[in-house]
Amino acid sequence: MTTKWSAPAVIARLRLLRVLEAAPIDSAAASTKLRLIEITDQVDNGAIPTEQAEQLLSGLTDQLERRRNPQ
Repeated sequence: MTTKWSAPAVIARLRLLRVLEAAPIDSAAASTKLRLIEITDQVDNGAIPTEQAEQLLSGLTDQLERRRNPQ
């Protein structure tokens, strides 16, 4: 059984994928990709709600963007 993803969670997921696509291939990007897969599986299995997934995905995106563009 798959869970219906909320629109904000889908947007967060797509945003993360876009950032990952532009990121250099390194251990941080690989780790983030694995975490994306874990979060997706958790939502699809009903282990976490899509609202929580949205927050987790947004956090991962922010971390990856900060690593790419340190201030």
